[in-house]
Amino acid sequence: MIPWNIALLILTLPGSGRADVTVSSESKEMENTKPENYSPAIELSCVISGLTKAAEVVWTKAGSDVTNLAEGYSVDDGAEYFNGEEGYQVTTLTVPGTEEKRENMVFTCVVTDPGTERTVQATPELRFYTIFPMRAKLTLHGARSLTCKISGVTDPVEVIWRDMDWNDITDGEGGYTISQGSVNENQVQEATLTISTGSLLNATDYHGDNLFYRCAAKSTKYPESPPSSFTLVNAQLLHFGMYTTESEVEINTSTNVSCVVYGLSKQLDSVKWEKPNSGGAITDGTDGYKIDVGTYDDNTNSQTTILTVPASLMVPEHLSNYTCVIQSDEHGHTATSPVKEQVKVTLRSQGEKKYLHNITLMMCLLLLGTWNF
Repeated sequence: MIPWNIALLILTLPGSGRADVTVSSESKEMENTKPENYSPAIELSCVISGLTKAAEVVWTKAGSDVTNLAEGYSVDDGAEYFNGEEGYQVTTLTVPGTEEKRENMVFTCVVTDPGTERTVQATPELRFYTIFPMRAKLTLHGARSLTCKISGVTDPVEVIWRDMDWNDITDGEGGYTISQGSVNENQVQEATLTISTGSLLNATDYHGDNLFYRCAAKSTKYPESPPSSFTLVNAQLLHFGMYTTESEVEINTSTNVSCVVYGLSKQLDSVKWEKPNSGGAITDGTDGYKIDVGTYDDNTNSQTTILTVPASLMVPEHLSNYTCVIQSDEHGHTATSPVKEQVKVTLRSQGEKKYLHNITLMMCLLLLGTWNF
């Protein structure tokens, strides 16, 4: 039990009989845009409770008064709007839009309790994230997703999508599916917008094959943060196509025949070669054949497959046209319904090339008027 004289002393101390002064902060998380003269200023705040009169406030960053950091920083201690009835005061720090250091920042609002002269403090954060729109390649039967990549986040942000007419897109409506994604160990979140085949066809009917959508982000960690600006996410609808290179070679000369497949967003699911004239599939390394299935070229959205026919088979009795058999699931050409394209091979005698060369030379000389009979 506390002696009566000690209890009386406690009751007469400054600040006795009221709640302690506390400080809570409001942090913000926003898009990391390039600092410009027109960039909006950013406000952080601290709410001070339990006051009997206005408190003195100092804002610091890394121990230094913010008003000494750079031009444009300003502090409103909130004393002018002190609420005496409820005992609270709101102080704000304004970070200028021209601040060059756009990395994550931690500030401290230091409050001096006017009743006890004690100091209490809170540490609001100003965090930045960056949006990286990723150009999408779409196909009717395969890839139909656009990606909005956000880096520099520790908690998932809410990603908002708009269509080409600036209409908000709702998950599960109008043929759209939104996946917010999660934050990985590298502080990266990838949100996706998936478009149904029907909606994709409708969009291309109105806008052509080159489409553009928009994505923006809004912090969920700090809900009072402003949303980012909308960033364009470009997309292109790819159409399947292929062409072959015919070959005309001398007898007993090895040759290459090829198929070029375009309109792809990824590696072909399967590539095979056949001999339609004599029947049967060709196996790489058998009978001297060599098959290069090719590698997907992201720059041209294509893949080239090459069949090398050995010289021993380039004779009239073995002469054959060849067929490349292409499986591309993303275009609906599956294992049960692949696309087949025949490649023509023509033989000529070993002297035919020289003969044709001489004829061509004679014609050129006649045209130039330098040939003498």
